[in-house]
Amino acid sequence: MQNLGYSKVLKEKIRNCNEKINEGTNEMREFSPETEIAESMEERRQLYYGEACEAFKCGNIEDAQRNIKDVLFIDPKFIPGRILKFEVKLVATFKKPWKQIILDK
Repeated sequence: MQNLGYSKVLKEKIRNCNEKINEGTNEMREFSPETEIAESMEERRQLYYGEACEAFKCGNIEDAQRNIKDVLFIDPKFIPGRILKFEVKLVATFKKPWKQIILDK
């Protein structure tokens, strides 16, 4: 403690550091409208994808198709991670690598 200085000085240094950290955190949280839209779309994509996985797991193919189609409308470059590509083929065809065309069913 003596090497770092008096406790009052140390407390002041810690307080200053915490203020700087909080200021930096608040600055980082200020998003542009584009960032907020992208974040919202990502949340929706994850929600629909999770619902598609659950529906497919439960054998509800129609709900899985609908949710996968919603995911593809939000993110046409969507690449499945948790579910097989077969499930995406329920609603899309692959004309070119990584290019998906949504089928009307």
